[in-house]
Amino acid sequence: MVPGPALSVSVGALGRAGSLPSPLGFVELRPSALITGANRGLGFEFARQYLADGWQVYAACRDPNSASELPRLADASGHKLRILALDVTDPASVKAAVAELDGQAIDLLLNNAGV
Repeated sequence: MVPGPALSVSVGALGRAGSLPSPLGFVELRPSALITGANRGLGFEFARQYLADGWQVYAACRDPNSASELPRLADASGHKLRILALDVTDPASVKAAVAELDGQAIDLLLNNAGV
């Protein structure tokens, strides 16, 4: 179960961020979440809570320019929050968001966008 946020989702062995030893030292483990509709309301709060638990968060919304609170949250998080333009009803927008992720693994999809 995912600790912390008010949402209970089974995501296997994932949980809080941690680290594992590797030949090059310790490798940081940070589970990642893609949250649609993250510009306000529940989506924004989920993004805030997952960040607080150490997750890498990809905050997706149709118009990042109108998401006034997300840039402040991104700045405060260091590099743990990335804002993506994504309209889940537009296949071209979905394809562009996938390209922007550039092969980054997503451990949890929280599809919160209103359709």
